[in-house]
Amino acid sequence: MTITGNEMPVGNPMTLEVLRMLQQRTGLVLSFLSALILLSVACRSAADEAPAAPVTAEEGVPAAQTDAPQRSALAIGGATQWLAANAAAPGGDEEPDESDKYWGGIEFGPEQFDEVLEFIKQEYIEEKLDEGRAYVSAANFALSSLEPGYELMPTAYYQDHKDDPVVELTGDDRDALNLKRREFFRKRHDEVQDAWQKVPFARAQFDSLMAFAIAQGSKGKKKVAADRLWLAAAQGFLYALDPHSALLSKKAWEESTQETQDASFDGIGALLTQRFEPSKTLSNRLDGESRTLDRNDGFLLVQLKEDDKLKRRTFVESPMSGQPAERAGIWAGDEIVKVNGESVIDLPLDKVVSMIRGKRDTEVVLTVLREGVPGEVNVPVTRARIRVTNVEGRMLEDYPCLGYVKLTGFIESSYSDLTAEIERLNTECSEGGGLRGLVFDLRNNSGGLLSQGVRISDLFLKKGIIVTVKNRRKSVFTFMGGGDEVYNAHDEETLEVPLVVLVNDGAASASEIVASALQDNARALIIGERTFGKASVQTLINPMRGKGYYIKLTIARYYSPSGRTLQVVGVKPDVPTAPTLDGEIPLGFREEDLSNHLPQIDTDYQSANNELAASLKQCVEQRGIAERIHRDNPHPQIKFDFQLYQGADYLECLSTVLRPEEPDIVD
Repeated sequence: MTITGNEMPVGNPMTLEVLRMLQQRTGLVLSFLSALILLSVACRSAADEAPAAPVTAEEGVPAAQTDAPQRSALAIGGATQWLAANAAAPGGDEEPDESDKYWGGIEFGPEQFDEVLEFIKQEYIEEKLDEGRAYVSAANFALSSLEPGYELMPTAYYQDHKDDPVVELTGDDRDALNLKRREFFRKRHDEVQDAWQKVPFARAQFDSLMAFAIAQGSKGKKKVAADRLWLAAAQGFLYALDPHSALLSKKAWEESTQETQDASFDGIGALLTQRFEPSKTLSNRLDGESRTLDRNDGFLLVQLKEDDKLKRRTFVESPMSGQPAERAGIWAGDEIVKVNGESVIDLPLDKVVSMIRGKRDTEVVLTVLREGVPGEVNVPVTRARIRVTNVEGRMLEDYPCLGYVKLTGFIESSYSDLTAEIERLNTECSEGGGLRGLVFDLRNNSGGLLSQGVRISDLFLKKGIIVTVKNRRKSVFTFMGGGDEVYNAHDEETLEVPLVVLVNDGAASASEIVASALQDNARALIIGERTFGKASVQTLINPMRGKGYYIKLTIARYYSPSGRTLQVVGVKPDVPTAPTLDGEIPLGFREEDLSNHLPQIDTDYQSANNELAASLKQCVEQRGIAERIHRDNPHPQIKFDFQLYQGADYLECLSTVLRPEEPDIVD
């Protein structure tokens, strides 16, 4: 038995909610692209309803299997990963060969399924499981992979809700519509789960349904192989535990980890975001043809239909300064509807990217819809070489000797790259006596290596606890180890410059560890939006009875220095700040929006920075540099980053309070 490495990984949030809420009819269990997919255009998947959701289980792949350092999967992007392969022709709008690319040739049957269950029983963070609910989920994942797909439903719930009317959503506010939509699906999910509590469902019922699914899969024009159904069932069982446990194709894992290093690409240089436009109607999905297998079972099958589907739409979040998109006249907020005359509405983000990418010095025509401009606008853009980095920094204009550094992911080189960039900025301001303060941007950083999160926290802390990792094991004799792991700061190589940290709902896992460590130890002001709220730890396990994939399993929780767990609640900023001046903090997408998430553990937490933040407010309002910058250019081509400038305003005031004598890194 080979268990993955010694270091606890801190995985990233993964949205399999897409299958359960939005795309179950396609039979595909997929991961969305990462928070920063930098293929040819630098782009970020941040769908309103199902945003960036990288699948990760950092560190821990045995050294014998790969010489590459383990990194956050999809921290800077790469290929789309199919977590469960479907039929050769899946029935959605995704190309079927993507599934075969990662799962083709991998054998997965009842033996491999049982092995997954054995690992869950031995090492999953929760010792007591609702196996009935997990078997229902496993059966549903397999049944939805058929063509046409089916959904398993308690008979009582079906009878009570089969005639429910279609719900009409009204209004133009996207967040309001998304909130209504989420409430609709959450209510339905809870009601279905309550109904299942009254229906006996165990391994015998699951095996019977798998036999039915395998028989159905062998019929018709679009056949589904048995190993694909067993694979989908395993994914379903894991998903019933929590949305971060899953099976990962080794090929997909290796591809994604190879792309987390700094790199250059030919493209246009624009940050893209993809949103699911809220549907105006919500169906109960029970109007399809139903069939009863045994009237004594208490459940039946409903044939799924292709209605009530959200449409993916691609927007320019912001062109990158000095890059082709900006020079050609692409604006923040533009919706890309066509690429070289071909519609991209409802295409996955990676496919839009692949259509935009191309050789440098060649032209691509983007057709965009722009607010305030009637009709479509065609914008020719000449591609160029785009340099992308995991760490980027610059001095902040209008704020003498205040530096800004952004970290995209916690990969093996993050600490060294970060310290080098800070030292560069410090040298750049040497005539002014070095940096007076630093804005550290962790927005949309979905996590990575625990070791890097700890080390980067330690960079800014002289003492105190950074994070505590707890698993269910107390005995040191278990092969996964046991007992709490406490990580402490050290009084060496500490950067004592005044610090502000920017966060939002896309900051997760290792980002939340850093933010909470600096907040609890009163080391930095946290500014922005509440973070994602994922406080669980995953590891990768090599199966004995299979090959070509890993079992990614949640094995621990982490706790901040104050003893609180950030599960669901996340890190609440000391200074809540909307992305735009006079705007509202967006709804966002967080752990609580995922079905089957680990529960919140209530804590009564008051930030150690409350008094400091309040005392700086008057100073910030008097200076008002951010508001002045925006007032001087209210309609910039490059999106005005109010959170950044608000952070700089607070940092300016903070630096006048603290004024450290030694801003450099000291040994």
